[in-house]
Amino acid sequence: MLRPSETETFDSCRRAWDLGARVRRDLVPLLPAPLDFDTALRTALAVYYFPAMDDWNRSIVRPLAVEGFRRALREDRAAHEAVAAFDEALTATWDRAWRLGHLLLHRYFAFAAAFDDFDSVLADDDLWVPVPHPDRSGAELGTPDGRPIRYLCRLDQLIADPDDEWWVVDHRLSWGSWTDDRELLQAQRTVRILWALETAYPQIHVAGTVHNELRITDAEAADPPAVRADDLDIAADAELDRRDMTTGARRANLRRSPMTPEERILGAAVDRPDEIAHREELDGVRRTWVRRGHGEMHLVGQELGRQARAMTDAKVAVPASPAPDICRRCPFLAPCLVMESGGDAEPMLAARYRRRLPEEFDESGLRTSTQRVRARAHLGGAALHSTGARDPAGDRGLTDTDPPVVRRDQRVDEDAQTEGRER
Repeated sequence: MLRPSETETFDSCRRAWDLGARVRRDLVPLLPAPLDFDTALRTALAVYYFPAMDDWNRSIVRPLAVEGFRRALREDRAAHEAVAAFDEALTATWDRAWRLGHLLLHRYFAFAAAFDDFDSVLADDDLWVPVPHPDRSGAELGTPDGRPIRYLCRLDQLIADPDDEWWVVDHRLSWGSWTDDRELLQAQRTVRILWALETAYPQIHVAGTVHNELRITDAEAADPPAVRADDLDIAADAELDRRDMTTGARRANLRRSPMTPEERILGAAVDRPDEIAHREELDGVRRTWVRRGHGEMHLVGQELGRQARAMTDAKVAVPASPAPDICRRCPFLAPCLVMESGGDAEPMLAARYRRRLPEEFDESGLRTSTQRVRARAHLGGAALHSTGARDPAGDRGLTDTDPPVVRRDQRVDEDAQTEGRER
């Protein structure tokens, strides 16, 4: 099974891939990261765009999205504190992330109220597709011992615009400045997700990709201003929320004109170079629509197949590829430096790392595992059991009140788990 992070590491640094990939040494640090800010923000946006709540008034959904972010940070902290205590430095980092996340969500809600005009079809969804054989058309690639190879990726969102064109959405953080246009046009991970979606759902022809960027300035990263709880929502008379469904829910195929050209409906049938179609920007949030040509989309799968075949080769070379941007974020930097100096890194690997447990990566239950079913239920507002993590709301002037759906949350959670068992 291939994941985007492993394919990217294989291209950037073979040694890091060798140490962390599931098909190689499968190591992870003993001490979990104190927080995963990017994932916490994606969790909040997955709640905001949860398809089952697409026809809800956004004033109801916004507090649920904020709580999704808070819950993700609390879970990260609880997982870390189960192994090691938070010191002052980690506490300060966690508090900054808490304030920064509220600031970004407040900005995004205002942006979405002004520009969102689409149906959310999928959000935070897994795509699990076969990897094509690079040399035999129509054949799937397998391992040397006969096992099938699958590509597993996470789709942030799939939307349908007013013309009923489908778009794959990519949520991303931009630290310091906006992402360069050339990087958005390339966006290998997002293009592979597009390819995987069309492979999993052959009836869907995706027009392109949408890149939602939340920009963070250096000053905000160093000391984010606190956002009052009252400011996390948008006054009803202050903004025109274009996704307010109080007049009735809109669904696919209801707004398309009979005169819409076929190529707008089946955009994948027409080849064109990738191009930026248009942009929307407001107060630190930017959305870029990139229309993708599909004439060579099959090459995405072929390239993935060639990469997978190289990764399953027992004789593949695994040299280090030192570079500042790669090494700075690598979890295996310390043992790698020992290896580069000619020393034996095995004692350090044994002391600081462990192999993943089977329950952390149950391939047979990825789509319907209990953890995944609960995570999907939480997008609808279902509450987790208390983690015991400290809540800094009182310290920052935030009123951390849960939405008034506690009893309903419990029922939603139980229904979701029942549905998972029936599957």
